[in-house]
Amino acid sequence: PGGKDTELSVFRGTRSRVEVRQGKEENYVPEVYVVPNREEDRPAIEAALRRRIERWGGAWPGLSFKAEGARFRVIIPDVHRVGHEAHFALLVREFLGYLRQPKTLPAWETPYMLAKYYVTTEGVKLARTNSAKQLTTRRRKP
Repeated sequence: PGGKDTELSVFRGTRSRVEVRQGKEENYVPEVYVVPNREEDRPAIEAALRRRIERWGGAWPGLSFKAEGARFRVIIPDVHRVGHEAHFALLVREFLGYLRQPKTLPAWETPYMLAKYYVTTEGVKLARTNSAKQLTTRRRKP
């Protein structure tokens, strides 16, 4: 109550994990953290993060990171943050580009979409089947 949207996404790797957090601690603004899985991996993770941020510097000026306890927070300047509506517009533009030029769709998208829609349609089918069974069962009871 009184809060805003929250998010927690965790992407696990063998040496670290990336967390996208948007909660009270982050003032409901999405923040990205890189968390080493083991303390002994911390120096290597920090070095890798430094290299990656330097590589992205041309496209994302001002991007940096800082240590916060056991994790590193990626510092994203406000100029690179877009709101929900602006982000949706970017996604629609990208989707329409794929419709106009289907060969530009990345190869990894096809199996992901097939899996997503299979799970979704099978879930709907299962829910409808179970709902129909429940309705039939309820009608038979006195």
